[in-house]
Amino acid sequence: MSFFSFDIIVAAANFLYSLGMLLKFAAFVWLCVKQPGLTRPYRVPARLSAAVVLCLVPSAFLVFVMAIAGWKVYAISAAFTAACAGSCSLLFSLFLSVCNWL
Repeated sequence: MSFFSFDIIVAAANFLYSLGMLLKFAAFVWLCVKQPGLTRPYRVPARLSAAVVLCLVPSAFLVFVMAIAGWKVYAISAAFTAACAGSCSLLFSLFLSVCNWL
């Protein structure tokens, strides 16, 4: 990463942060739909439609941030995502084999 400019590094960090936040928003809405009675540490005092609207505004901004990124940012983000997904799947398969679940 040290051979990229500071702007590219910050843009890649923003891109990866945006991916994570979009997944959190999707999980929040999904839980509101699928398991509305689930006990939670904090319950949002709104109906599903208000929760969706609350997630749409920051989601639109995050999609905009992701859309204006350049090809270098896409490449860096894809490489980091693939490396993390590969590492996690390798560790998970090792865990399954150690526990004799495979």
